[in-house]
Amino acid sequence: MGVLVLLGVLLLSDRGRERTVRSIRIGDDSASVATRMGAPAERCPVGTPRPTAEDAVAELRSRTATRWLYGKGDDRSCTPRSGDTEVGFAAGGRVVWVVRTHGTTPITM
Repeated sequence: MGVLVLLGVLLLSDRGRERTVRSIRIGDDSASVATRMGAPAERCPVGTPRPTAEDAVAELRSRTATRWLYGKGDDRSCTPRSGDTEVGFAAGGRVVWVVRTHGTTPITM
């Protein structure tokens, strides 16, 4: 029950941020972005190494103990389809990642 409440809080709190991110357009100045998003947690110079997609997936796999899939209807498949929501949990029951809508939103970690 507590995990579901946590999941609900996380989903609700992210909606405002997602809406704000969608409002950022190519050509917006940095002051405009900072006004809408707040100060960034980190400012990374160009050339700073970033993990590859393969590195990120490998880390997520190692941290994920179980996945919950919310599909449409009574389908009980563990293979997500377009429109499904998927949540990955660590061994302790905490959310590690979320795909809000397969096919339209990126994974959130």
